[in-house]
Amino acid sequence: MSYTLSVPNAVVTYSPAATTATTVFDGATNTWRTTVPLGLGGNIFLDGLGFRVPVNYPGGVGPVTWSGRFAVDQPGIKVNWNWAAAVYTSFSTTTTRSA
Repeated sequence: MSYTLSVPNAVVTYSPAATTATTVFDGATNTWRTTVPLGLGGNIFLDGLGFRVPVNYPGGVGPVTWSGRFAVDQPGIKVNWNWAAAVYTSFSTTTTRSA
C-alpha cells in the first residue's frame, strides 16, 4: 500500500516586529503562514497535513519520504530539517483559544 499526499505550501517569515510566533492557514492559497520574531530559537512549525488513514492501518509503516524546497532570502538564517508524525483516534477541526 503506497500513498502520495500533497502537503500545503508553507511560508516562514522572520519579523523584527513580531513579539511571538504565530501560524495561520490561508485557505485561499493553501498555505501555512508562520511569523516568528528574529532570533527565536527552538523548533518552528513549517507545515502539516491531516490524513484520515484507512481502518486497521498497520503501525510502523515505512519508509516515509518527506521533501521540500527551501528558499532563504535573509542572511544569517539557518535551516535544520526535522519531521514527525502523530496519530489521533479522534480529531476536531474546531479551534479554541484561551486568554
